[in-house]
Amino acid sequence: MEAQILLNVADYARAARSKLLIDHFDYYEGGALDEITLRENTAGWERLKLHYRVLAGVGERELTTTVLGQPISMPIIVAPTAFHKLACESGEIATARAAKAAGTLFILSSLSSTAMESVFAQAASPRWFQLYIYRDREITRALVQRAEAAGAEAIVLTVDAPGLGTRERDVRNNFRLPENLAVENLAPLGKGKLPAVSGSGLAAYVHDSPWW
Repeated sequence: MEAQILLNVADYARAARSKLLIDHFDYYEGGALDEITLRENTAGWERLKLHYRVLAGVGERELTTTVLGQPISMPIIVAPTAFHKLACESGEIATARAAKAAGTLFILSSLSSTAMESVFAQAASPRWFQLYIYRDREITRALVQRAEAAGAEAIVLTVDAPGLGTRERDVRNNFRLPENLAVENLAPLGKGKLPAVSGSGLAAYVHDSPWW
């Protein structure tokens, strides 16, 4: 069978849909409630126009830029997203290596399926760590200290977790992690597993945890 030629983001999305379990694909692809904001995000990018220039000397083009003073090879970065091992056995390590090869910024999620020490060991500068502000400040402190010791160069704060959106695809799919996967950064604190509930295990993990 002839291999697919993947040329753009839509091609990669179709390829992912053909390879991933539907609940895992929907987790990556989905948004909250009616997904209005998700559609608006896509539409917003479509409204951006790149106007070409003529007779302007384009023999040498330069994509490099900086983020908060740190140089990167292009104005594209790897945002923090959770549970990469749902898509790839190497998980966040594979993502870190790809960002390193591309010479761009890698941001690791608190909810990664690989421990930060293993991931940052494979990542290059710039490498940042995404952090939730937990109600239990000792958990927050422990994650910051581990991230610093592991080589993270900045902390990226996420402050909207108390209002986690209702991800209806996850509810319909009864989304949860497979038995062999965990929230590895929080596993040493005894908080690595999503509860086995009817509906979204991730929503229950956030809403029902007194430490969140």
